[in-house]
Amino acid sequence: MEGAGHRGFDLEARVGRWRARHERTSSLSPRELDELEDHLRARVALLVETRARLTPKQAFAVAAQELGKAEALSGEFAKSGKLRWRKLLLVGWALYAVSFLLPVSQVYWTPESAIPGLRTVWGWQAFVGSFLTTAGNPISLASGLSNVLVLATFLKLRGTRPPESTWLVLGLIGAAVLNLYWVSAGDLDIGIGYWAWVASFACIGSALWIRARERAPAKPATPARTSGTGVVE
Repeated sequence: MEGAGHRGFDLEARVGRWRARHERTSSLSPRELDELEDHLRARVALLVETRARLTPKQAFAVAAQELGKAEALSGEFAKSGKLRWRKLLLVGWALYAVSFLLPVSQVYWTPESAIPGLRTVWGWQAFVGSFLTTAGNPISLASGLSNVLVLATFLKLRGTRPPESTWLVLGLIGAAVLNLYWVSAGDLDIGIGYWAWVASFACIGSALWIRARERAPAKPATPARTSGTGVVE
C-alpha cells in the first residue's frame, strides 16, 4: 500500500495485531476477517490520500475505530446471515432430541433370549437396548456408541465457536451411513424416530463441514513487501 507508511510506523505490524486481537475476542471467521482487513487497509489508504494532516498512524486509528469493536462486528456478521451453518446445526440437534421420544421400531430384541417381541420401541429404549444386545451383534454396539459423537458437539461448543475437529465431522457422516444398516437388515419395522435419528447425524455433520469451509481463509496469506522506509508496497 504505497504511501501508507512512514518512519517509525509499521502498518503490517499494526494490522497483524489488530487481526490477532479479533481472532481471540470474536467469533469472526478467517474469511470474514479477510474481508474486514481489506476494508481496513483501503480505508487507511483513502484517509492518508484525502486528509493531508493525518499521519498513517492516525489514519489507521481512525479506520480501526470506524470498524468498531469485536463484539459489534460479530453481531453484524451474524445479522447478515453469514452463519448459515447455525440453523442446520440446530435442526440436527432438534432431530436428535426428538428421536428419543418417537417410535423407532415395532420389534424389540430381549437381552435374555434374543427373541423378537412385537411391541413399539421408543428412541430411548433403542438407545439402551443397543448396549444390551452387543454380544450377538457388534454393529449394535457401534451404532449405540455413535451417539457419543452427537454429545461431543455439545461438550466441545464454546460460546459462538462450534467444534471444528475433522475427525468429528467425518465421524458424524460415517455414523449416518453406518446407522442405515438397520434398513438393509430387513428384519425391523422402521419408525419415524429412526429416520429422525439418522438425519440428525447427517445434519450436524454437514453443519460443521459448512462451518469449517466458512472459517477457511478467503485468500492465501502472502508476505508483505516493504521498502526500506517501511512503506508497504
